[in-house]
Amino acid sequence: MAFDEEHPTRPRHELRGFAKVALEPGASTRVSFTLDGRGLARWSVSRHGWRVAAGPFAVEVGASSRDVRLRAELTARGDGAAEPLGRMSTLGEWLDHPVGGPLLRRRLREAPRRDGLTRADPALAAMARGIPLAKFRTFGIGLSVEAVDGLVTEVAALIAAGER
Repeated sequence: MAFDEEHPTRPRHELRGFAKVALEPGASTRVSFTLDGRGLARWSVSRHGWRVAAGPFAVEVGASSRDVRLRAELTARGDGAAEPLGRMSTLGEWLDHPVGGPLLRRRLREAPRRDGLTRADPALAAMARGIPLAKFRTFGIGLSVEAVDGLVTEVAALIAAGER
């Protein structure tokens, strides 16, 4: 399987099945594998369990991960579970979150010094995605300790109410 993520959260390729078959030159045979939800799942540290994220993935067939001969692009519906967010969740986790992303974007649009956010160098913006949200309290962009705690509380309430 292959995962082409802009901000990788897992290995790009994961082996989910293999078969070693002996063939004479020019011969062929059928090989099949069953891919279930567990094959798409990854361990969630925050949930202490397996989860399936919604989004694209690819099934690849080849002699090796570097010698791919067949590729099929598919999309997983996911398990519908939204990861919990906290003060120490990164900016990237917040922005990519189905509930927290819209809330944080709204808060940042209302920020007094948002010009620096919209004109940030792409390399700096990429680096900022890895910084916990609580660490932005000194940046003057409206993310005080109280504001971050309010976002955490609001996201938790919306997730508990079933919004995704």
